[in-house]
Amino acid sequence: MLGRISLVCALVASLGAYGQDETEDQKVMGNWVGEFTGASWAERSLSAQISALGDGHYDAFLTVVKEGQSARVHVKGDTPRDGHATFAGAVYLGWSKYRVTAGYDGTRITGAFSEGADSRAFTLERVEIKSPTLGQAPPSEAIVLMDGTDLDEWQRWPLKWTLQDDGATEVSGSNLATVREFGDHFLHIEFRTPFKPGVAPTSQGRGNSGAYVMGRYEVQILDSFAQEAADNFCGGLYSHSVPLENATLPPLEWQTYDIEMTAPRFDDGGTKTKHARITVRHNGILIHDDVELSAGLTPYGAYDEEGPVGRLMLQEHGSSVQFRNAWVLPR
Repeated sequence: MLGRISLVCALVASLGAYGQDETEDQKVMGNWVGEFTGASWAERSLSAQISALGDGHYDAFLTVVKEGQSARVHVKGDTPRDGHATFAGAVYLGWSKYRVTAGYDGTRITGAFSEGADSRAFTLERVEIKSPTLGQAPPSEAIVLMDGTDLDEWQRWPLKWTLQDDGATEVSGSNLATVREFGDHFLHIEFRTPFKPGVAPTSQGRGNSGAYVMGRYEVQILDSFAQEAADNFCGGLYSHSVPLENATLPPLEWQTYDIEMTAPRFDDGGTKTKHARITVRHNGILIHDDVELSAGLTPYGAYDEEGPVGRLMLQEHGSSVQFRNAWVLPR
């Protein structure tokens, strides 16, 4: 939820942060924070996550917090041809039903929760939430996989991945796997999903990729902003475990995975004696806490069976996901 993310991530007012050539969809989608302006609800905090659905349609998820108790409600939004986005919907808070109406004026969102003749006005401003580990430099003993200068640590089938002007690389035509294999290790990697508002937000078509740790266990990459957490959404351990919460940022914003991997153990005869274990922080938030990967391999990885070491693999799944600043610290 946005309230928890803001406690551990740097919060930066984002007016103009996305450039001057944004579409209305890009201006509206994202994280918003605000407050109620009337005295009766002044003690309540308000935040929102807005997902663009394409053709001027939006899902807005508003979170109201009072004395540590939160309620998340959903309203729909639309952009008329001659104006900015507007939002409307009937929602329940406690035992009361409210009518929510709001509008975007090009800078902020203003609106109200109304119950009969009573109205609780609010304002929201868009913010950019940055991961606390974004741009983190590798320790001196780390193995640098991506620093923006070359892709020498990687194998490609075929060779289509290239570095862009900003030092990032984009999924192109094939999976990408490291030359080296790793056992127990810590992995830092940064990624960015494309903006695909015309694709359903709960589908697998919104910027799909994955980081296959040891080439076998997929940490899903997807634009799952504002959705409920799932094992096949961003941050999910595909076919293994649902994230403790959805820490996904909006598309076009750089995100981080910080992953602690404990490889499976085998006896001298090659029989597995202990399952692999994994801890994942997504944008600085703990989403998997020492999870045992008892289900074994994730589908479509780089290997047909488990092993004590393996290559990091980045998945090609038909989407233009970007990566940068990847490094491994063997343990």
